[in-house]
Amino acid sequence: MRVLFITSQAQLMGTGGGITHTRGILSLLEMIDGAEVSLLALPLPLKSVPHAGRQIRALAKSLGSGYPSKTHYLLNARARHRIRAAFATEAIDIVIFNGADLLALIDQVPPEIHCVLISHNVETNIISGQVAAFGSPTLLRRILTRDIEKTRRMEENGARRMDSVVAISHEDARWYERLSPDMRVCVISGTFAYEPYQGARPPAARPLQVAYLAKMSWWPNRQGADWFVSSILPSLPIGTVEAHFYGPGSEAFDGQHPALRGHGFVESLHTVWRSTSFTVCPILDGSGINVKLIESLYNRVPVLATPHACRGLPPIDDPAIAIVPPDEWPAFLRSEQAIALAAATVRPETANQFSAHHGVERLKAIFTCVSQDIRSRVKNK
Repeated sequence: MRVLFITSQAQLMGTGGGITHTRGILSLLEMIDGAEVSLLALPLPLKSVPHAGRQIRALAKSLGSGYPSKTHYLLNARARHRIRAAFATEAIDIVIFNGADLLALIDQVPPEIHCVLISHNVETNIISGQVAAFGSPTLLRRILTRDIEKTRRMEENGARRMDSVVAISHEDARWYERLSPDMRVCVISGTFAYEPYQGARPPAARPLQVAYLAKMSWWPNRQGADWFVSSILPSLPIGTVEAHFYGPGSEAFDGQHPALRGHGFVESLHTVWRSTSFTVCPILDGSGINVKLIESLYNRVPVLATPHACRGLPPIDDPAIAIVPPDEWPAFLRSEQAIALAAATVRPETANQFSAHHGVERLKAIFTCVSQDIRSRVKNK
């Protein structure tokens, strides 16, 4: 079965949850017998122009367009030409769109082709939350409000054209199911093909070594980091915890509190796991799912998370996961419960939920349905 996997080059380079999820899905496709995958990675328009300049250009182009600014940021006429060229040179059975940002390209796909969306989040919810969280001058707010509406129309109309959706969370899956009850929707929250960490972690003793692993340019991650630094660390006696922020942009937090170090990007996550009592996920807003939270669970490292950080995940009964409301974090971190969390190890059955073997079975189900559709079409001709 011939598969065209369409993605932005931005989802293949660097770090972050979206890139981790993309790589995970590609690894699953490699495990499906009979799937011949062609990767079409679309370059960013004018990528030599500074980021801020490309954002301004995209917003300006959206003013006279039915598509939102993010579409103009990621795509141009050349992207549509490349898709048409792919169909002209290959016989394709399935097209996979890697993210709702690419749904503006659906009109380039012949109607008989089975379309699958890999949904990293509900884009409309993400943008709405971002605008609400940061605020903006009145004129800009009006422009961004129209941008949100364009995103909603593109996302809903494009999603209705999909035969199947692979959602990253159960919460997002319900959003797609409400759009179209005939749509096949499965959930793959995250999938990791590498061997999980099996080494030692620090002893469960004060000060506890807590780690926040995040790409700080993603606004929910940055918001959570700011809240942890301004509201949590100052409420803890010296010697309670030592906090370590890892990931691109985290170096900017170094020195903001005596108990905090910002390490920046790290080459190997084993550096994090072996130095960490438990990870923290101080997420207060946003859609989709926290990929680094489930990557911590996959590597059997305990997690302290807000309820919002766990949205979309099925209930997990494991003492190595502490889901604590934001206003109770200081008391928890001062308590013996935090010591017990540091001494825990994520159960194997919890970690296995996020393994490649678990995820590939769900993706195979989509390919089985497509095979049946193709055989039915051939029979009816």
